[in-house]
Amino acid sequence: MESSLKSRLFGAWRLVSFDQEAADGRLTYPLGPDVAGLLLYTPGSYMAANLMATGRTTTVNPALYANQDLKCSALDYLAYSGPYTTDEARQLVLHHATVEPRLAWRTASAGRHLRGSHTPRF
Repeated sequence: MESSLKSRLFGAWRLVSFDQEAADGRLTYPLGPDVAGLLLYTPGSYMAANLMATGRTTTVNPALYANQDLKCSALDYLAYSGPYTTDEARQLVLHHATVEPRLAWRTASAGRHLRGSHTPRF
């Protein structure tokens, strides 16, 4: 008998892709094609996600630190956490972000499908 989706999630996962699919099936990559990230899932149904773009080629100018760093952080880094639920029939993980600076993300759930060998797909 195959184990449940929820039981296969427990632990730390390395992000391999972060894409969004439009209604017409077209994929976009909000952080670009090269990303790094870590996802944590607990048996108590809580999760945390940290994602960042890895393709930045410039460094932050110390004289402009406050404004430029905030802009780069907002564009190149995502982090959120909260409870999660699973839909076993559709093999879908739903993230319910409660710790998240973007208000729109705190009021909506985001579904994540699995791809390959039990690897969460973003």
